[in-house]
Amino acid sequence: MLFSAWLLPPGLQLLMLAVSLILWRRAQFLARTLVGLALVSLYLMSAPCVVQPVIQALEPDPDPIRPGINYRAVICLTGGTNFHAPESPHGQTPTNATALRCVAAAMLALEHHLPLVIAGAGYHTPPEALVARDYLYRLQLPLTLYTESVSRDTSEAPPAVLANFPSLKGPILLVTDALHSVRSKAWFEHYGFEVTAIPTRYAHFEPGLFNSLMPTGYALEQTRAVLREWGGRQLVPEGKPW
Repeated sequence: MLFSAWLLPPGLQLLMLAVSLILWRRAQFLARTLVGLALVSLYLMSAPCVVQPVIQALEPDPDPIRPGINYRAVICLTGGTNFHAPESPHGQTPTNATALRCVAAAMLALEHHLPLVIAGAGYHTPPEALVARDYLYRLQLPLTLYTESVSRDTSEAPPAVLANFPSLKGPILLVTDALHSVRSKAWFEHYGFEVTAIPTRYAHFEPGLFNSLMPTGYALEQTRAVLREWGGRQLVPEGKPW
């Protein structure tokens, strides 16, 4: 958390500005350089014309669902919890990311008559998977629904799923955000799953040259996601020893 707070935007730019204030009297050229870098980088990281081609290059197309394959389940990875949700009887709801993943996964499970496994605990209580499960229960869908509520991140999800549901090792449909899909697929394949990735929540930007030049909070949020995802992909082990 400390790393992401100060080494990703906008924390990185705030840190550069803070250092420039400290250096202003002693090293004015360096301080002014830091101010310029902070402002320019903040614009570039929040401009859709810069962010859009980068993120779209990292987002894969969905894998084709192969006919005749005996898929074991749809596995949906969670993506956070809203902890202040007075509209919910439990006081928590899935984030937009988790909710959209769950709905897409539920539709996929119903269409292909497969069980749905929601996987992910996060770092808080209650586990994200249980909050997402309750959300789907309220929709009253005719699903066979299971949860894996131990794994804290993407790397822990595949072994946790195997520990709870060993019969699922084989062909699966994996649902998560498009940007997160490549890394999550690699981790599941590392543990011996045959993964067909079904990404959702592709990044979207308003069309038009003028709009693409205007800095937005959404583009800055996507830049943070890209940088975090790039860092996460560096941790994926090579090869498939299982």
